[in-house]
Amino acid sequence: NDSDWTTFRKEITMPPRTKRFSVTLQLEGEGAAYLDDVTLEGVTPMDRSIIPPPDLQDPTQPFNGYFTEYPLSWLNLHKMYRERAKKNPGAPLIFLGDSITQGWETGGKEQWDKYFAPLGALNFGIGSDKTCQILWRIRHGALAGLSQRLVILAVGVNNLWRGDFASANITDGVIACIQEIRKKCPASRILVIGIFPTAASPDNPFRARIREINGLLARRYDGTTIQSVRFVDFGEKFLLPDGAISRELLPDALHPNAKGYEIYASNLAPVVREMMP
Repeated sequence: NDSDWTTFRKEITMPPRTKRFSVTLQLEGEGAAYLDDVTLEGVTPMDRSIIPPPDLQDPTQPFNGYFTEYPLSWLNLHKMYRERAKKNPGAPLIFLGDSITQGWETGGKEQWDKYFAPLGALNFGIGSDKTCQILWRIRHGALAGLSQRLVILAVGVNNLWRGDFASANITDGVIACIQEIRKKCPASRILVIGIFPTAASPDNPFRARIREINGLLARRYDGTTIQSVRFVDFGEKFLLPDGAISRELLPDALHPNAKGYEIYASNLAPVVREMMP
């Protein structure tokens, strides 16, 4: 009996990379039921930026970020920062980086409010970002519409963890970020922050790699050949006399606590004032 047909509509979201799916009718009771005329309406193309990037990420190439347990959160942060930029087009100071930069909004908020908020600074830090994600964000509008006088770039430590690339390759990734900022914001100055020390022991191989990367960047951006870009390294401020990391400043041997952010901010602020005309 055609009068018994009922139309059902349901909005569904398919996981990334879905090519096929099935529709099943599940009912209870006696009698017969049929599923017919299944159609798709208003299909929205998948946003490819929520696809997990490859495990092997060349430091000089752009890749979106992705958090496995929260597939949309990285992209949503990027979009939130773009909206923040649209609302503050005249912001003179931009912080761009990974979790240590993002931490100005949590563990370092008191120092942020004391040293940088009065300057009209905006924070665009996202935890776990590598040089690849910074490149992707810049190319997808992270700095669009802004008239900042200074961009502070702090990135590179997350490129180290897997050990897939040599120190020179990671250095090239940081350089690629700097070049992309200069392309998008030719009138801006750039302050590059050296990678903070990580791993508690001074004999840990990571320490040598960080010194190598910071050394390469320091020689390239020494203020003589490219005057709009400056490199600073505050790493020693977080070390004990024997070279071990001070757990009073970096409790997990990487991320600053409030005391650590005070050391960071008090050393960074004079350089910022000097570079912001």
